Amino acid sequence: MEKYKFHQMTSSEYGCDPIFDNKEFQMFGNAACDGAPVLFVTDRYRYVITDPLRMLQNDELKYKISVYLYHHESNSNGLPVTYFFGDISKCKEISEEFSSQAIRLVNQEMIDEWFPKNINEINHRIIQYFLSKQTHYGQEFEWTGNDKNRLFFISPNLDSGAQYQEYNFITIQIFKKGLVLKTKNADNRIWFVVSEEAIELYQNSENNSTRSNLAFIAIKFKDNEERIEAIQKAIALAGYEPRIMNEYETNNWIMPEIFHQIKLSKFVVADLSVRCDGAYYEAGYAYALGKEVIHLYDNREQGINPLHFDVAQKSTIMYNNYDELVEKLVARIKATVT
Repeated sequence: MEKYKFHQMTSSEYGCDPIFDNKEFQMFGNAACDGAPVLFVTDRYRYVITDPLRMLQNDELKYKISVYLYHHESNSNGLPVTYFFGDISKCKEISEEFSSQAIRLVNQEMIDEWFPKNINEINHRIIQYFLSKQTHYGQEFEWTGNDKNRLFFISPNLDSGAQYQEYNFITIQIFKKGLVLKTKNADNRIWFVVSEEAIELYQNSENNSTRSNLAFIAIKFKDNEERIEAIQKAIALAGYEPRIMNEYETNNWIMPEIFHQIKLSKFVVADLSVRCDGAYYEAGYAYALGKEVIHLYDNREQGINPLHFDVAQKSTIMYNNYDELVEKLVARIKATVT
């Protein structure tokens, strides 16, 4: 099927990319097909909106996605990462175009789970943002009001006065808590460094898998979107953030990113229903690191792709439909991941 194939679009009804309102962008999609996914490429971001018209009508979701991308922009380890937002079943016809890239599938439930719920979580996200940009201890950063809504999680629905008050409150309490230290202040420009206390508190929160909130999914990517969506939903419902890499044609440069994501993750979910040597490989790597690995298998695949005898004795969640998959996986995560 070719109806969702990405092609350069020379004209746009959007005028600017719908998330960051950036007029300097490239857009790829199929203008002849209503509701087709659209790929937006700016100087810093690559993202796919699988239902762009719905996106334009949901200001809150647009804001949350822009914040999510803003805070994840520095965490790609130098690899091009494309984020898919929306119904991943619409990615079926275009998945091959990303076969040699790192991609991350994101839905509204995942973003809501990631979004900070209190001031301590806001502090954590802000410091993580600067630590992701830090190349050496004591590096100076400039504290400005630019992009403050996205950096500080300030809702654009607030009036300008309320936004200013919230920005000042967050700024003052971060300095008072000693998370950042002021180095100079001239011409209304504040320069600071991330403190030793903040580094000890936050730097290892993702690198230390015992404190991680990430869950890596090992699975065949192509033609498997509905199964992937069910697994992502279960992980999000259990309170974790799913991470997935699509299938790859060459493994010379993307494998280090896969290994890195597995190392960062607290546990791994491996669905072995559809034959995928990569899923077995990634699960084995996770076992070698001492990670908790949860196996899944769809009983409907027994006549086509029987579970390999080497892992048949491992405790495996057997399911007959995707609702059952979600229910059982949520229960297993809550029971075994600590």
